[in-house]
Amino acid sequence: MMTKKAELQKYDNYHFVIAGFTQFKEILKKLKKAMPYYRFEAKPSKNIKEIFYDNEYNMLSDAGIVLSKSITSKDTYFNIRRLSRVLQKRNKKYKIAGTCKPSDHPKNYAPQIASAIDDSFSSALTIDLENIVKKTKEIIELDIDKTPYDLICGSGFRAGIIHENVMYKDIKSGRKVFQECISLTVPSGEYPETEEILRIIDRAIPSLVRYNESRFELAQKLLYSQGTVDLPQENNE
Repeated sequence: MMTKKAELQKYDNYHFVIAGFTQFKEILKKLKKAMPYYRFEAKPSKNIKEIFYDNEYNMLSDAGIVLSKSITSKDTYFNIRRLSRVLQKRNKKYKIAGTCKPSDHPKNYAPQIASAIDDSFSSALTIDLENIVKKTKEIIELDIDKTPYDLICGSGFRAGIIHENVMYKDIKSGRKVFQECISLTVPSGEYPETEEILRIIDRAIPSLVRYNESRFELAQKLLYSQGTVDLPQENNE
């Protein structure tokens, strides 16, 4: 019997689309120049497949809940996210790992997933979350090739910059859209280093356009809006 609980994740991600014809090597060169007090350590590239789930009535996504499964060469884990509709407010994210297999369906972890969803709201929900989770199906698949770099500051603060080539696929129609992105991964919490890195990116790399949506919301726009995305202006965070 599974006893693994959904654990609250301890990091935040900021996503940027590479606008125009800028190459990542040029972006990396500019970042290193603008951040001389950070050490950039390259890590091995990896591939992640992420599959998003919902039921036929889109009850989870309509409630601001994103449920997905991530598969890497080493492990598989489920992600549960409560998206905030308040600008600048952190999303609540949970993770179930350690016992998951690539073939697993959310129904295999329905009690844990339902508990995480319930915990993400300020008051207890009265709907049958477990039954909703059990009836979910695959709706969107992402195939992500990642090239990560550790950012290590002299203060001890650690973050990550990840170059990503992403394929978004609608499961039902088979439609695919490709996007080149960069993600910044930082520890959750109010850290001055996080705000400093975001300011540096905004000032020194105008070809990186931050989008406020989650990756799931971006996937929806790319796949269901004829491949176009309404990106925010450079200073619209």
